[in-house]
Amino acid sequence: MALASEPYVNLMAQGDSVFASHCRELSADRVKFYVDRIELSGRDAPRVASTVNTPGALLQLEPGTQRGLTYAWHFEVEGPAGPACGGQGTPSNPFTRCAELRETLH
Repeated sequence: MALASEPYVNLMAQGDSVFASHCRELSADRVKFYVDRIELSGRDAPRVASTVNTPGALLQLEPGTQRGLTYAWHFEVEGPAGPACGGQGTPSNPFTRCAELRETLH
């Protein structure tokens, strides 16, 4: 069975299927999320039945349906005096600038 080369997260079983999220890096600051439905009805030959682009990683499935709740995250970069970092970092060194992680439900 061919699987995505990216690591899977948030594996969820529903009936004879397993739903698994993964993301693919598009650039240094952008990714695309996908949910794969892995069909297990043929126990000797599981297969990826479908792959759907989603607005985030799978968080929860609605029982008896193929509807789910996803979440995504992004970093908001603030200047060295930003409130989230208490004034740490310097403008000349981007690795010490302040970044705050924010999550969004979809």
